[in-house]
Amino acid sequence: LGPSSWGVVASLIAFMAIINAIGDFGLGASLFKFGQSVSQIFTLRLLTAIVIFALVFLFGNRLALVSGLGIASYLLFDFLVFFEQSEKKFKRASVFIVSSNLVRIVLVLGLYFASAISVVTILVAYAVSPLLVFLVLYFQNNNKLKLSLDFKRLKGALKFSGWMGVNRIIGVVQGRADTLL
Repeated sequence: LGPSSWGVVASLIAFMAIINAIGDFGLGASLFKFGQSVSQIFTLRLLTAIVIFALVFLFGNRLALVSGLGIASYLLFDFLVFFEQSEKKFKRASVFIVSSNLVRIVLVLGLYFASAISVVTILVAYAVSPLLVFLVLYFQNNNKLKLSLDFKRLKGALKFSGWMGVNRIIGVVQGRADTLL
């Protein structure tokens, strides 16, 4: 890939990070205070990931599709990392993050040795690595992560998470704005 292609990759990854922060609503961090609402927060996170993927999918090109997959993957993956951290399983959460990065490195090396590196394939590696780790972890934790929407429980978590979400969005935008510009 040339410099302009890497610029496209960097811009799309920055875009995905910003949309991921918006889609988080600060709910990941709210698991520390509202751990009893884990099923409601997980359900909302899953619905958010599906809606964002569907909206980005409407743009219809491959880059949009892969970007939507990346956003959805990171929303789900980040939820599980926050979930483990909220249960004080910090070492396990760290292993998840390292695992996702290792999967990404293996995918990129495979693309390199297959001479298949392109903007789309790099973004696929970026999008698929957290999704693969999420799926493995979800099935390990499926007894704790049920789909449920109890709006009374969710309301407290949403009230708490509002400012945290705004803070995260501002932090991500500030950190990624230079890439987008």
